[in-house]
Amino acid sequence: MKKLFAMCLIISLLSACKKKDQNTPTETLEGYVFLHNEFGQYQQNNAGVTISVVNGPTATSDSSGKFTIPNSPINNSYSNLPTDYTITYSKSGYGACSTIYIDSSHLASIDLYAIPTTIVTGLKAKVIDFNNGTITVTVTISPPGAVNQPRSVVLFWGSDSTVSSTNYEELYYLGEITSDTLVTTSYTLSYVDPTYIVAYGVACNSGFLPLNLNNNQLPLNQNLNQNPLLTEYPAINPNHSVVVKVNTH
Repeated sequence: MKKLFAMCLIISLLSACKKKDQNTPTETLEGYVFLHNEFGQYQQNNAGVTISVVNGPTATSDSSGKFTIPNSPINNSYSNLPTDYTITYSKSGYGACSTIYIDSSHLASIDLYAIPTTIVTGLKAKVIDFNNGTITVTVTISPPGAVNQPRSVVLFWGSDSTVSSTNYEELYYLGEITSDTLVTTSYTLSYVDPTYIVAYGVACNSGFLPLNLNNNQLPLNQNLNQNPLLTEYPAINPNHSVVVKVNTH
C-alpha cells in the first residue's frame, strides 16, 4: 500500500511540473547585430554571431545581421517592468556584449567590434601644472594609424599600482589616431598622489563609459537607444603598456 501511495505521489508531482512547463509563456525575439572591424568600419557580412537568451534558446545571425529566437521564455525579474531579457552576443575575434532588454518589442541593434591589433608600445606622463595636478600624456602605438585606418587607445588610472582595464578608478578615451604613432594631450588628475596610469589599444569609434567590472570586461555605451539597462562590452587588446607612476605634488 505504501509503495502504491508513493508511486501515485510521484506521478502527481511529475504531472504538475509538466503542466507548469506547458503554461510557461514564450514569445519570438527578433533583432539585428552589426560587425565592425578594428577601425570602426561596418562589415558587409554580419553572419556567425551567436545570440543567446540567458536560461533560454540560442540563435545565429545571418549575413544581414538579423536573428530570430523562437520560444523565448518571458521573464519578469524586475517587479516594476513588464518584460525583460538578458541576451549575450558573441563571435570569435570580437568583443562580447551582454544586454538587458526591458521591452522585447524594441530590441536595440547591437554593434560588435573586432579585437584590435593595436599595441601600446610606449607611455609617458609629465606633470605640467603641480597646482592643478595637470599632466601631459604621450602614447606610442604599433602599428601606426592612418586616415582610412584610425586606431584608438584608452588610458586607465587610479591610486593602485596594479591598475588595469579591470581595476581602475577613471578612464579616458583618446579618440582616433590617424597621422602618427604619438598622442599628446593634457588631463587633470583627480586622485591621490601618486597616480598610476596604464594604456590599452581598443577598437576605434566604439565609445566608452565606465559602468562596472562584470565578467572582468570593460563596459561601454550605457546610453545606446536611451536604454539605461544596456551594458555593452568592447574589444580591447590585452597587451597593455607599462604602468606609469605620476607624482603630482
